[in-house]
Amino acid sequence: MLRSMRCCLNPKVIGGLIAAGVALWLMAPATSTAALPLLIALVCPLSMGVMMWQMNRGGGNCGASGGPSPAAAPSVDVDEELRQAREEVSIARARQQLGDRGNQAPA
Repeated sequence: MLRSMRCCLNPKVIGGLIAAGVALWLMAPATSTAALPLLIALVCPLSMGVMMWQMNRGGGNCGASGGPSPAAAPSVDVDEELRQAREEVSIARARQQLGDRGNQAPA
């Protein structure tokens, strides 16, 4: 629960909105109470925008495990599976060529 809240409520956004609220309170104390609900309402959409920006950059790690992503570092198993698939294809081609030679009538 706490981890998902950390992903949804970006600390940088919350800190920026707190700084904006304090600056507004210092400059115009009368309007700061009117702006407080707006600042609270902006936490969610701004956090979502920051999260999308981070995911687009590839720097977001919310919901991901601590290890590297599969696209970033291919595992040895994928390489081994690819080698086996290529070997199977070459065997199938060889069998097909042998079968084609056996089906030809002698001249």
